[in-house]
Amino acid sequence: FFNLAGGYEYVTREVKSNVNTTKYIADGRIPTALLSEIVRQDTDEQDNLFSFNATVGYEVSTAFIPYFKLSNATRTPYFNEQYGNNPANATQIPNQNLENEKVYGADIGADGQIGNAYYTSALYYQRYKDYIELVNTGYKTNGTNLDIKQFTNLDEADIYGAELMLGYKIFDDIYAQASYTYTRGKNKENNQPLAYIAPQKVTLSLAQKKAKGLSWKIEEELIDNQDKISTVNGEKETSGYELTNASISYAFGKISVFKSTTLSFELNNIFDKDYSEHLTKASSTNFYLVDETGINGAVALQVKF
Repeated sequence: FFNLAGGYEYVTREVKSNVNTTKYIADGRIPTALLSEIVRQDTDEQDNLFSFNATVGYEVSTAFIPYFKLSNATRTPYFNEQYGNNPANATQIPNQNLENEKVYGADIGADGQIGNAYYTSALYYQRYKDYIELVNTGYKTNGTNLDIKQFTNLDEADIYGAELMLGYKIFDDIYAQASYTYTRGKNKENNQPLAYIAPQKVTLSLAQKKAKGLSWKIEEELIDNQDKISTVNGEKETSGYELTNASISYAFGKISVFKSTTLSFELNNIFDKDYSEHLTKASSTNFYLVDETGINGAVALQVKF
């Protein structure tokens, strides 16, 4: 089997000068050496973005279906990356001159099923050009002495990793699953880790899945510590942690004009563990990491017409 796909996106950005920069410049928190970095002019940009991916595979048997995929994509900088700032404490300065980020990727993997057992697996590699990363400028704010950061382009960066999922159908509608993810990122300019890369993670779950009636799931998440951090970003290390989550739902089927109605309830971090999520963006400068939510839950009602 094979699959070819392509995409085109036209992006236009008309942005007025970031007048909020006036506040922290007037307050004198930005060192004089950085003032030239704050470009205050209107921008009018247009971009033609193309993307593609090509996948080829072969079903050797139901137990082994390998595939190979090539892909390419381009993105414009997000608004907060190019124009954002922290006027309250002056810890981030904008960069209106950011280039578009481009990525070229290759994936290889296999899926399959043997009796009641099933699996998916993948190895992937991505090479970035003009990778956009938040880095430490080396300057501190006057008075408050906080690191000042700015989004910049790295000439080259690599992200690679692996994903694996193993499952087993214990009964007709009861499944046990285990999944593993591994990700690494490297700044090719200085051979240092990239910032904000997820740590290793193992997820174990036992679930009953029904199209109509009662369904439930118990899940255990095992997250590793992350000590491979970006020195140019000033990123903070995080410790590993373990979370227990549970959910229950009931699908009523057709009710009146609704084709299906499902009421669900989930409870996360049941044992109220203290932890800090490595990918939290509580602060764009990341000079502190807050504890994540303790025990938390949600109730949802889903209807389909």
